[in-house]
Amino acid sequence: MAGLRTQVCDAVSRIVQEALVNVRKHSGASHVHVQFDRGDAGWRLIIDDDGRGFPFSGCLSLMDLDAEGKGPVVIKECVRLMSGDLRLESISRRGSRLEIMIPQKRPAFLWISKGLI
Repeated sequence: MAGLRTQVCDAVSRIVQEALVNVRKHSGASHVHVQFDRGDAGWRLIIDDDGRGFPFSGCLSLMDLDAEGKGPVVIKECVRLMSGDLRLESISRRGSRLEIMIPQKRPAFLWISKGLI
């Protein structure tokens, strides 16, 4: 994860840990795929499983999840701390896909105001 600040690396690790615990506890999945890569706009973390999915079907953004009071609270909090974006896709009894985008560059005031420096 070269090029990422320690705090962002910690948040990404926490997201993966929380997602895998949630998959184990709630999904009944037999397979989980974790992908972390870098694109032009930033970093992308994808976690796919073949479990039950969430108690809704469709694709929701972080804003949608907040408005409806849905989604994994710890993961949403970590995404916000990184000024990232989140999409959660769920298909009942066919699994879920969590996609998180982390921008490469953030204004310095975001890092200071969120205590990440």
